[in-house]
Amino acid sequence: METWFEAIIPLPEIAGLQYVLNQLAAGVLEDTSLLARWRQLHAKLPDIPLNDDGEQSVLLPAKQVFGEIHNSENPELYAIFTYQQW
Repeated sequence: METWFEAIIPLPEIAGLQYVLNQLAAGVLEDTSLLARWRQLHAKLPDIPLNDDGEQSVLLPAKQVFGEIHNSENPELYAIFTYQQW
């Protein structure tokens, strides 16, 4: 992420992996071992970082963010517009 140079469990990477693995698993494959590996990887992915206070859910740029903000990018929006995970 360009906004935070150091982030733990960053939303764009998690949302991207979830999206791509879902698309791959939805395709028609003859190689069931490859499909099984994609499903195993998807099952190991952490959830998209979220702050849920009971009333409202808010996407977070990462589960843990460290350091200063370096620009004005909104990485939370990758889960909505790019990867359609929210």
